[in-house]
Amino acid sequence: MAGVAGGRGEGGGRREAVLHRLVAFVLLPVMGYLLGATIFFTFWDTIEVGDPGGSGYAAVAQSCERRGPVSYKGFGYWYTCTAKVTQRADGVTRTMQAGFLTPEHIGREVAVETTRGYRAINPRERPYAGLGGVLLFPYFALWVLVFARVAGPVLPSRRRKRKVPLRYRKPGT
Repeated sequence: MAGVAGGRGEGGGRREAVLHRLVAFVLLPVMGYLLGATIFFTFWDTIEVGDPGGSGYAAVAQSCERRGPVSYKGFGYWYTCTAKVTQRADGVTRTMQAGFLTPEHIGREVAVETTRGYRAINPRERPYAGLGGVLLFPYFALWVLVFARVAGPVLPSRRRKRKVPLRYRKPGT
């Protein structure tokens, strides 16, 4: 009955230790990534349409599919749009996927650039991308502190215990 008096049954301390490890090494990193991705992609996917005439490529969204609420971009809903991308120099048009376009861009030209041998498109202007990167630094520092606080007690101690010399006392002193 000694184990019940503390409010826990037999093995309650072991269950708490396993739960603590689960929170520290599974839940906390996953939640950390998702919150960080939410901060970053909120600013990264905010684009300005700009003047498509000054760009070498123009994209026109044809249809959009809503994704979310939890994905590699964090929490919240976002869109994957199918867009027709036209190269201004020779008029070649290709159909591509873009994660930065929204239903608001359907039928509107957006100035884009291509990367990796015309396999992917990026918006020409991302005015808030730098802000998203800057906000990740304090978030990451705070996350490391929280992780150290939560995971610290679970990690094995690396300190060596100092050997205390045995002192002999004469009997009767």
